[in-house]
Amino acid sequence: MKKKITGFLIVLVLVLISVFIYAVQIVVFHSPRDTFFYIFQDIAFLPLQIAIVTIVLVVILKGVKKLKDLKRLIL
Repeated sequence: MKKKITGFLIVLVLVLISVFIYAVQIVVFHSPRDTFFYIFQDIAFLPLQIAIVTIVLVVILKGVKKLKDLKRLIL
């Protein structure tokens, strides 16, 4: 239960930081249209980012599992 709360808090803090940065960008550059355009560009790229991260993590985790199995066989 504590891990879920910690994960939720991390996500919440990251979202709030993102909102703050976008708000500062709107205030500084006075261009909400461009800011919203780039927000949607970022959202459009999100599925591809998730796929890339997932593939990389699977490869890394498989490598870690192989190393653990090899160490167990040796010892």
